[in-house]
Amino acid sequence: MNAASLTLAVLLAFSAFSAPAALADHHGSTKVAIEAVDAEFEAALKAGNASRLAAVYTKDGQALPPNGPIVTGREALEVFWQGAVDAGIASAELETVELEEFGDSAVQIGRYLLKTADGTTADVGKLMIFWKKEDGEWRWHRDIWNSSNPAN
Repeated sequence: MNAASLTLAVLLAFSAFSAPAALADHHGSTKVAIEAVDAEFEAALKAGNASRLAAVYTKDGQALPPNGPIVTGREALEVFWQGAVDAGIASAELETVELEEFGDSAVQIGRYLLKTADGTTADVGKLMIFWKKEDGEWRWHRDIWNSSNPAN
């Protein structure tokens, strides 16, 4: 093996061992960023601030609520979330169960818990959020959820 071949072999071996760590670090930073946006959503709901709730979405983001039409764009999302606040939804707890990243997109599978101001559980269920990077920031692009409670 000549010197050039040996150097190439060492570089390939090094990159093979270092690549998974680099990918893990990148995915870890994505998870931290995504969970920070989820925490912003939780804080905005607790504050009853529909404008902040809508701001976690991309400009053309969509909510796909159960038993209702698709809600598209931040203005419509603000109206939708104001309706939820007005209906008594006062807090949310979001939990990530699975997260897969695909470049500037990601898919989050999780659970949610919604409560009223007096702490009563309003709903519990599962969610799937399709994330996109917009202006360098992770944002909810498509948001769908449904209750785990039995149908009445």
